[in-house]
Amino acid sequence: ERFVADVQREEDMQRLLKCCINAFGRVDLFFNNAGVIGEPNKGVLDTSLTSWRWVLDTNVMGLLNGMHTFVPAMQAQGTEAHIVNTASGAGVYSQERPTMIPYVALKHCAVVLTHAMRRELESTQSTVIPHLLCPSVVATPLIQTSRHYQAQAQGKEQHELGDMDEVSEAFHRRLHDDGMEPDQVADLVFKAVREKQFLIIPRPELPELEIHWSKRPR
Repeated sequence: ERFVADVQREEDMQRLLKCCINAFGRVDLFFNNAGVIGEPNKGVLDTSLTSWRWVLDTNVMGLLNGMHTFVPAMQAQGTEAHIVNTASGAGVYSQERPTMIPYVALKHCAVVLTHAMRRELESTQSTVIPHLLCPSVVATPLIQTSRHYQAQAQGKEQHELGDMDEVSEAFHRRLHDDGMEPDQVADLVFKAVREKQFLIIPRPELPELEIHWSKRPR
């Protein structure tokens, strides 16, 4: 069954939870995946505050809405359940890049939030097991969604925006030339859930020094 929800709206997430309970009786797996990239060619100062708020409300508040809605309900079930928060490889590196700054900064925030939630759940011996997914490049329409937003913000149709800027075009090509297929990522995520693995990096191309802090045992 298809259910359309805006992750920025807490009431939509509550309706989604109710729909899940009505359909299945409980929630054993919740994939908390909310992410938009904004304006890929912009930095801190030249990204408009409107664009910052859109990325913030989706990538951080959307994630929090999912956590606040589903985790208490899963805890109340009293049975083992799992929440998978999707951040990004950009959430554990990319600190030096000059563009895509809202996306990079707020994916770092998603990493910190998920680590903190993990500590909270462990301290109460919760039956809810958290996971942090940090994919690198995946063949998804991430750039197209950013252009949809840009068109809305400018009161235009998407085709009226003209050609992509160089940064967007390069990243779009990289996603589709080098990116993993979503089904491949999903298979790795299900394996990690079964093994109760917290940190999930489908393409661990990072130096061990950069990510060792994320590999604490449960």
